[in-house]
Amino acid sequence: LTSASPMLSELYGKYVFITSHRGERLEDLYGNPRLSANSGTEDMWILSDAGNGRVFITSSVGQQLEDVSGRPTMSPRKQGWESWTLQDAGEGKVLITSREGLHLSDNNGNLMLVRNALEWEIWTLSEANIPQPTPPTPPKDRLGSFLAIGDWGWDQFSHGNLYSTRCQQAIANKMLLKMNELGDVKFVVNVGDSFYPNGLSGKDDPQWDTKWREIYPSKVRSVPWYSVYG
Repeated sequence: LTSASPMLSELYGKYVFITSHRGERLEDLYGNPRLSANSGTEDMWILSDAGNGRVFITSSVGQQLEDVSGRPTMSPRKQGWESWTLQDAGEGKVLITSREGLHLSDNNGNLMLVRNALEWEIWTLSEANIPQPTPPTPPKDRLGSFLAIGDWGWDQFSHGNLYSTRCQQAIANKMLLKMNELGDVKFVVNVGDSFYPNGLSGKDDPQWDTKWREIYPSKVRSVPWYSVYG
Protein backbone atom coordinates (compact mmCIF):
# COMPACT_ATOMS: atom_id res chain seq x y z
CA LEU A 1 0.00 0.00 0.00
CA THR A 2 1.56 3.27 -1.09
CA SER A 3 0.38 6.80 -1.74
CA ALA A 4 -0.19 5.78 -5.37
CA SER A 5 -2.48 2.85 -4.58
CA PRO A 6 -6.17 3.20 -5.51
CA MET A 7 -7.27 2.18 -1.99
CA LEU A 8 -5.31 4.97 -0.35
CA SER A 9 -5.97 7.66 -2.95
CA GLU A 10 -9.72 7.14 -2.45
CA LEU A 11 -9.28 8.35 1.13
CA TYR A 12 -7.44 11.55 0.20
CA GLY A 13 -9.23 14.69 1.36
CA LYS A 14 -11.77 12.76 3.44
CA TYR A 15 -12.02 12.42 7.19
CA VAL A 16 -10.66 9.05 8.34
CA PHE A 17 -10.31 7.20 11.61
CA ILE A 18 -6.92 5.63 12.44
CA THR A 19 -7.59 2.70 14.76
CA SER A 20 -5.06 0.59 16.66
CA HIS A 21 -5.04 -3.18 17.23
CA ARG A 22 -6.76 -2.51 20.58
CA GLY A 23 -9.64 -0.65 18.93
CA GLU A 24 -8.58 2.78 20.17
CA ARG A 25 -8.36 5.73 17.81
CA LEU A 26 -5.51 8.12 17.22
CA GLU A 27 -6.53 11.65 18.19
CA ASP A 28 -5.02 15.15 18.35
CA LEU A 29 -5.90 16.59 21.76
CA TYR A 30 -4.81 20.25 21.80
CA GLY A 31 -1.63 19.50 19.89
CA ASN A 32 -0.85 16.22 21.65
CA PRO A 33 -1.30 12.96 19.71
CA ARG A 34 -2.70 10.17 21.88
CA LEU A 35 -5.04 7.18 21.86
CA SER A 36 -8.64 7.36 22.98
CA ALA A 37 -11.71 5.12 23.11
CA ASN A 38 -13.97 8.17 22.80
CA SER A 39 -15.33 9.52 19.52
CA GLY A 40 -15.25 13.15 18.44
CA THR A 41 -13.68 15.59 16.00
CA GLU A 42 -10.30 15.12 17.71
CA ASP A 43 -9.97 11.61 16.26
CA MET A 44 -10.61 12.56 12.63
CA TRP A 45 -7.69 12.86 10.22
CA ILE A 46 -7.12 13.78 6.58
CA LEU A 47 -4.55 12.06 4.35
CA SER A 48 -2.80 13.93 1.55
CA ASP A 49 -0.04 13.10 -0.91
CA ALA A 50 3.45 14.16 0.27
CA GLY A 51 5.20 12.80 -2.83
CA ASN A 52 7.63 9.91 -3.26
CA GLY A 53 5.13 7.39 -1.92
CA ARG A 54 4.60 9.25 1.35
CA VAL A 55 1.60 10.96 2.95
CA PHE A 56 0.83 13.77 5.35
CA ILE A 57 -1.48 12.79 8.23
CA THR A 58 -3.37 15.93 9.22
CA SER A 59 -5.67 16.37 12.22
CA SER A 60 -9.06 18.07 12.08
CA VAL A 61 -7.47 21.33 13.30
CA GLY A 62 -4.81 21.37 10.59
CA GLN A 63 -1.79 19.96 12.45
CA GLN A 64 0.46 17.26 10.97
CA LEU A 65 1.54 14.11 12.78
CA GLU A 66 5.34 14.24 13.13
CA ASP A 67 8.26 12.14 14.37
CA VAL A 68 10.50 14.34 16.57
CA SER A 69 13.53 12.41 17.82
CA GLY A 70 11.55 9.20 18.06
CA ARG A 71 8.50 10.78 19.71
CA PRO A 72 5.12 11.29 17.99
CA THR A 73 4.00 14.92 18.16
CA MET A 74 2.08 17.49 16.11
CA SER A 75 3.40 20.21 13.83
CA PRO A 76 1.86 23.05 11.77
CA ARG A 77 4.44 22.41 9.02
CA LYS A 78 4.15 20.21 5.94
CA GLN A 79 7.73 19.19 5.23
CA GLY A 80 9.73 15.99 5.06
CA TRP A 81 9.70 15.28 8.79
CA GLU A 82 5.90 15.34 8.79
CA SER A 83 5.58 12.72 6.02
CA TRP A 84 4.85 9.03 6.58
CA THR A 85 4.75 5.77 4.66
CA LEU A 86 1.72 3.48 4.89
CA GLN A 87 2.86 -0.10 4.33
CA ASP A 88 0.50 -2.98 3.60
CA ALA A 89 0.20 -5.27 6.64
CA GLY A 90 -2.46 -7.53 5.10
CA GLU A 91 -6.23 -7.78 5.62
CA GLY A 92 -6.68 -4.07 4.89
CA LYS A 93 -4.35 -3.00 7.70
CA VAL A 94 -1.22 -0.86 7.56
CA LEU A 95 2.06 -0.01 9.24
CA ILE A 96 2.48 3.75 9.72
CA THR A 97 6.19 4.47 9.32
CA SER A 98 8.04 7.74 9.88
CA ARG A 99 10.85 9.16 7.80
CA GLU A 100 13.29 7.71 10.33
CA GLY A 101 11.90 4.21 9.79
CA LEU A 102 10.04 4.04 13.11
CA HIS A 103 6.57 2.50 13.29
CA LEU A 104 3.66 4.09 15.11
CA SER A 105 2.69 1.77 17.96
CA ASP A 106 -0.10 1.31 20.51
CA ASN A 107 1.79 -0.11 23.49
CA ASN A 108 -1.03 -0.86 25.94
CA GLY A 109 -2.56 2.55 25.37
CA ASN A 110 0.74 4.44 25.09
CA LEU A 111 1.40 6.00 21.70
CA MET A 112 5.01 5.34 20.72
CA LEU A 113 7.42 5.04 17.81
CA VAL A 114 9.38 1.78 17.69
CA ARG A 115 11.62 -0.28 15.42
CA ASN A 116 9.46 -3.39 15.73
CA ALA A 117 6.77 -4.26 13.22
CA LEU A 118 4.53 -6.56 15.23
CA GLU A 119 0.84 -6.69 16.19
CA TRP A 120 1.05 -3.52 18.28
CA GLU A 121 2.17 -1.57 15.21
CA ILE A 122 -0.82 -2.56 13.05
CA TRP A 123 -3.47 0.08 12.24
CA THR A 124 -6.77 0.24 10.39
CA LEU A 125 -7.80 3.21 8.23
CA SER A 126 -11.53 3.76 7.75
CA GLU A 127 -13.53 6.58 6.28
CA ALA A 128 -15.27 8.55 9.02
CA ASN A 129 -18.42 9.04 6.91
CA ILE A 130 -19.20 12.20 8.83
CA PRO A 131 -20.73 15.03 6.79
CA GLN A 132 -18.57 18.07 6.34
CA PRO A 133 -19.62 20.79 8.81
CA THR A 134 -21.85 23.51 7.42
CA PRO A 135 -20.22 26.93 7.69
CA PRO A 136 -21.99 28.99 10.37
CA THR A 137 -24.31 31.82 9.35
CA PRO A 138 -23.47 34.95 11.38
CA PRO A 139 -26.37 37.13 12.56
CA LYS A 140 -27.49 39.56 9.85
CA ASP A 141 -26.97 42.60 12.07
CA ARG A 142 -23.37 41.65 12.92
CA LEU A 143 -20.65 43.35 10.88
CA GLY A 144 -18.06 40.78 11.87
CA SER A 145 -16.08 39.40 14.78
CA PHE A 146 -12.45 39.37 15.86
CA LEU A 147 -10.08 37.45 18.09
CA ALA A 148 -7.81 39.00 20.74
CA ILE A 149 -4.58 37.60 22.14
CA GLY A 150 -1.75 38.94 24.29
CA ASP A 151 1.35 37.88 26.17
CA TRP A 152 1.58 34.87 23.88
CA GLY A 153 5.32 34.92 23.21
CA TRP A 154 7.44 32.00 24.42
CA ASP A 155 11.21 31.68 24.47
CA GLN A 156 13.08 28.68 25.82
CA PHE A 157 15.67 30.87 27.56
CA SER A 158 13.25 33.46 28.97
CA HIS A 159 10.56 31.09 30.25
CA GLY A 160 12.34 28.39 32.22
CA ASN A 161 9.14 27.12 33.82
CA LEU A 162 7.76 26.08 30.41
CA TYR A 163 9.71 23.53 28.43
CA SER A 164 7.99 23.66 25.04
CA THR A 165 5.49 25.53 22.88
CA ARG A 166 2.74 23.09 23.96
CA CYS A 167 0.65 25.74 25.78
CA GLN A 168 1.05 28.23 22.94
CA GLN A 169 0.09 25.55 20.40
CA ALA A 170 -3.03 24.63 22.38
CA ILE A 171 -4.19 28.25 22.34
CA ALA A 172 -3.42 28.54 18.62
CA ASN A 173 -5.56 25.45 17.94
CA LYS A 174 -8.39 26.92 20.04
CA MET A 175 -8.19 30.14 17.99
CA LEU A 176 -8.74 28.11 14.82
CA LEU A 177 -11.73 26.30 16.35
CA LYS A 178 -13.28 29.61 17.48
CA MET A 179 -12.63 31.15 14.07
CA ASN A 180 -14.46 28.27 12.40
CA GLU A 181 -17.28 28.54 14.93
CA LEU A 182 -17.81 32.29 14.42
CA GLY A 183 -17.52 32.19 10.65
CA ASP A 184 -16.87 35.92 10.20
CA VAL A 185 -13.57 36.73 11.93
CA LYS A 186 -12.11 39.81 10.23
CA PHE A 187 -8.88 40.35 12.17
CA VAL A 188 -6.85 39.51 15.29
CA VAL A 189 -5.99 42.10 17.95
CA ASN A 190 -2.53 41.32 19.31
CA VAL A 191 -1.97 43.39 22.46
CA GLY A 192 1.76 42.69 22.73
CA ASP A 193 4.44 40.72 24.56
CA SER A 194 4.93 38.70 21.41
CA PHE A 195 8.60 37.99 20.67
CA TYR A 196 10.82 37.38 23.69
CA PRO A 197 13.35 38.44 24.78
CA ASN A 198 14.34 41.30 22.47
CA GLY A 199 11.71 41.52 19.73
CA LEU A 200 12.50 41.13 16.05
CA SER A 201 15.43 42.30 13.97
CA GLY A 202 13.33 42.80 10.82
CA LYS A 203 11.03 41.14 8.31
CA ASP A 204 13.58 38.37 7.64
CA ASP A 205 14.03 37.42 11.30
CA PRO A 206 13.67 33.58 11.59
CA GLN A 207 11.47 34.08 14.67
CA TRP A 208 8.61 34.91 12.28
CA ASP A 209 8.71 31.24 11.34
CA THR A 210 9.65 29.52 14.59
CA LYS A 211 7.44 31.57 16.92
CA TRP A 212 4.51 32.54 14.67
CA ARG A 213 4.08 30.81 11.29
CA GLU A 214 4.91 27.36 12.64
CA ILE A 215 2.57 27.77 15.62
CA TYR A 216 -0.59 29.46 14.35
CA PRO A 217 -2.63 27.64 11.67
CA SER A 218 -2.68 29.24 8.22
CA LYS A 219 -6.34 30.25 8.52
CA VAL A 220 -5.63 32.17 11.74
CA ARG A 221 -2.77 33.93 9.95
CA SER A 222 -4.89 34.67 6.87
CA VAL A 223 -6.56 37.71 8.47
CA PRO A 224 -4.76 40.92 9.54
CA TRP A 225 -3.10 40.95 12.94
CA TYR A 226 -3.28 44.45 14.44
CA SER A 227 -0.40 44.44 16.89
CA VAL A 228 1.03 46.49 19.73
CA TYR A 229 4.83 46.60 19.62
CA GLY A 230 6.56 44.61 22.29
